[in-house]
Amino acid sequence: MDAKLLEGKVAIITGASYGMGRTMAELFAEEGASVVLTARGKEKLDQVVEGICKKGQKAIGIVADTCSTEDTGRVMKETVETFGDLDILINNAGIGEQKMIDETDDEWMRYVMDTNLGGPMRYIREALKIFMPKNEGVIINISSVNGERPFCGATYTSTKGALKH
Repeated sequence: MDAKLLEGKVAIITGASYGMGRTMAELFAEEGASVVLTARGKEKLDQVVEGICKKGQKAIGIVADTCSTEDTGRVMKETVETFGDLDILINNAGIGEQKMIDETDDEWMRYVMDTNLGGPMRYIREALKIFMPKNEGVIINISSVNGERPFCGATYTSTKGALKH
C-alpha cells in the first residue's frame, strides 16, 4: 500500500457541505487526513461526513457560522478534543453575491464582509494558538479570480481581493 500524502494530519475545512469545500474534504480524507468539516447547515454537512466515514476515513462535522467568534473557538476545541491536534486550516466558507454597489445596503455589505473576510481572520486567530507553540501549521485561504478581475458583486469582489493580498 502506498503512503498517503496527508497521513496523520488533521485539517479543518470551512464551508465543506458542498462544492469546493466538500471536494477538498473528500480528497484530504482519501489522502489520510482526519477532517473536520464546518458549515451552517446540518443536513448536507452530515451527508458529507457520512460518505467519508463509510469509506473508513476519519471525519466529523460541526455546525458553525464563521461570523461567530464563539463557534470558531468551539470548532478548534472540538477538533483538538477529537483528533488531538490541528495541522491544516482551509478557509473556504464564503458568500457569493451578484449585487452592484448601488444595490448593496449596509447590512448586506457587513454580512458578506464578516463572512468572507472576518470568518477567515477568526479562524486564523484561533489556529495560530495551536500552530505557534509547535512552530508549524498550514493556512489556506480560498480567494477568487474576482479578487483580481472583478465581474460580479462589489462586496464579494472586495473581500476576495483582501483575502488574496
